Amino acid sequence: MASNQKDKVPEATEIKRERQAVAAREGAEAMAQYQADLIATRERTVKLRALRLAQEARDAAAPKPAKKTSSAKKPAVKKAPVRKAASR
Repeated sequence: MASNQKDKVPEATEIKRERQAVAAREGAEAMAQYQADLIATRERTVKLRALRLAQEARDAAAPKPAKKTSSAKKPAVKKAPVRKAASR
């Protein structure tokens, strides 16, 4: 019985090492994916910033149309006060 437990200890250690190796590989893959996503986000941000700045430059260079003003405003119509009927 003692030899049976001695055999299980190295086996458990081997399983633990294998799990750690799998976790390390998966962690490295996850980190690589995270870094790739981060780079892609930065590239998109740079592209969108350049587009926004170009649009703002075009808008600043273009003459602004004059605002239309109404020639005459209509006066507000006042309602006649309501008269109460005389009570008898």
